Amino acid sequence: MTQGIWTSGQMRLFFGVPVDEAVRERVAELQQRLKAGAGKVSWEQPAKFHFTLRFLGEMPEERVPKVAEAADGVWAAARPGQVVLRGIGAFPTPRSPRVIWVGVGKGAEVIGGLEQALSAALEEAIHFPREKRGYAPHLTIGRVRVPRRDPGLEAAIAELADAEAGQFDVSQFVLYQSILGPGGSVYRVMRLYDA
Repeated sequence: MTQGIWTSGQMRLFFGVPVDEAVRERVAELQQRLKAGAGKVSWEQPAKFHFTLRFLGEMPEERVPKVAEAADGVWAAARPGQVVLRGIGAFPTPRSPRVIWVGVGKGAEVIGGLEQALSAALEEAIHFPREKRGYAPHLTIGRVRVPRRDPGLEAAIAELADAEAGQFDVSQFVLYQSILGPGGSVYRVMRLYDA
């Protein structure tokens, strides 16, 4: 089943897997523990927690229906399943973080398979090229705007490197519009894809 709405103009789009309320609450608790030791970090709002499958960038409004349709058959090539979130980490490293994330302990193949099926569908239907780098499923919880060594944050990440962050069933994904504003981005659901 799919649902959707449209607006006009340029749209910044991405596909993602939303997480359920219990996972959001648990990850928000871990986020609070990190905040105590962190310096300048822009923390993601729990309501926006998701696993990005594919970032598309700016697209003209007239292309959006075709993009949305391209993903209609993805569940025929991917399997729903359970994902266990585990561990806090950072890209590129905890010593010099740019992105702070929660990782996947079990079920990475569920999200990875969904990403592969989606990428194949987008490549075939709208000639959107696949990512050259490998896909590493992660849930972004913070971004460091000015990268520098932060011993407090580094220690907090190390302390939570194996923390349990809940589990949820991956049985849907979403085409989101990311609307940039002075207070940060707002995500708008353009279409929902249920398994």
